Amino acid sequence: MDAVLGLLSQQKGDEVNSLFNQLTNSPQTPASLNIFIQAAIAILSGSRDLALADNPELDYDDAAEILFLISRLGKK
Repeated sequence: MDAVLGLLSQQKGDEVNSLFNQLTNSPQTPASLNIFIQAAIAILSGSRDLALADNPELDYDDAAEILFLISRLGKK
């Protein structure tokens, strides 16, 4: 997630979108990563809903990353 935040801080949102698109369109991407990406996209689109980390299909580490991203980006 630090890589995504780094790209965003450099105003490279298009690269983040491209990376997410590549991952979600790849048949090798695990379903749990697709769920994580969907939550990350929602956050990057403005959502700060902590419930995004409550999805039971997220592993503990991914849920923590979602909460970390929300806290790093702050409230809108």
